[in-house]
Amino acid sequence: MNIKLVTTRSCHCNAIEQELRDLGLDYEFLYAEEQPELVARFAIRHCPMLIIDDMHVIPVDGQSEGQLRALLQL
Repeated sequence: MNIKLVTTRSCHCNAIEQELRDLGLDYEFLYAEEQPELVARFAIRHCPMLIIDDMHVIPVDGQSEGQLRALLQL
């Protein structure tokens, strides 16, 4: 599974990063400000978002480990 975590420089998404680490998932951390093509391609309007396998976009603000596990079908 290829996971991209898209956030902004002003986003406080430390919790989602910790949840991904707790699940043992590798992910690529990207700033939306530096990825305008990606933001446009997936019509990202708020952060943080996960992009899974360059196909699925999942809003993850405030998700717990259990909720992430269910969303990612782990």
